[in-house]
Amino acid sequence: MTSPSCWILHDGRIGNVVQCEGLATALGLSPTLKTVELSFPWNKLPTGLCPRSTSLISRGSSDLSGPYPDLVIACGRQTVPIALAIKKATSGKTATVYIHEPYVSPALFDTVIVSEHDRLHGDNVARLKGSLNALSDVNLDIAREAYKERFANLPRPLVGVLIGGGNGAYQVTSESIKELVDMLANLSLEAGAGLAITTSRRSGVELEATLRRAITERNLQADVWYAGAEDPGDNPYKGILALSDSFVVTSDSVNMACEPAFTGKPVQVYHWPGGRKKFFEFHDSFENYGITKKFAGKLAHWDYEPLRETERAADFVRERLKGRFKFS
Repeated sequence: MTSPSCWILHDGRIGNVVQCEGLATALGLSPTLKTVELSFPWNKLPTGLCPRSTSLISRGSSDLSGPYPDLVIACGRQTVPIALAIKKATSGKTATVYIHEPYVSPALFDTVIVSEHDRLHGDNVARLKGSLNALSDVNLDIAREAYKERFANLPRPLVGVLIGGGNGAYQVTSESIKELVDMLANLSLEAGAGLAITTSRRSGVELEATLRRAITERNLQADVWYAGAEDPGDNPYKGILALSDSFVVTSDSVNMACEPAFTGKPVQVYHWPGGRKKFFEFHDSFENYGITKKFAGKLAHWDYEPLRETERAADFVRERLKGRFKFS
């Protein structure tokens, strides 16, 4: 029995790529990444209405001609019919693992990995508290060494601040930007804490400008990586995860709450206006598990078991596919 060859099918979204790569790494695999974009009208239709054929892909997709791999790990709505097409073409010899709710019967895949708030059930469905990631104790130790000098002059405790922005569920308003920045400033000044901040492409010009003004006007002890800068340089994201004593994150990303939780350190969530049922259910579940609390503008301390969902997912896949492949 040999280690399986593996393709990752993804839609180009970095969050989806990271989850697939994290799972593949945990399984000891060296995958080949394949970008999948469906052509019109298939990219507009529900996945259940798309035929299982690789001919659906657009010119922007990767080459999906054979030979096909032993295992496909897929994430992203557009990858669903393509993963199933490869399984069909190989008469089931290619095993398929799908991450997230596929909006088709989970029985069509060998394994489906979802978060608990997706409410999907089945013998082949792994239900996790949170999303997968590519973090490990080893790569955080490497990041700690790489970035310790960058943050050495910031006062302790060090609060890692991960700021996203608006999306289809949440709206970022001028009022909410000011509130968040004021709360961060108050936390820093009252607790004497340093702030290690990273923004994202979703954060926008207004948020970053407000943050810059507050840091200057209030003389905050902060190191900020601005995604919107003309030359932002390397994002110290993993360094922030490794070196911070606690975290503040915004509510617009499941991954952004799950990845700091890998460390077992306190994670406070600032909730933008708006939201959607699945986000509400996810954040409620994390609060109920004692992983996160709502951000109240103050430093907070509590303990919980570090969240290691990628390891749990890898164990589930190994069990589902034992006898077919050899995993590390």
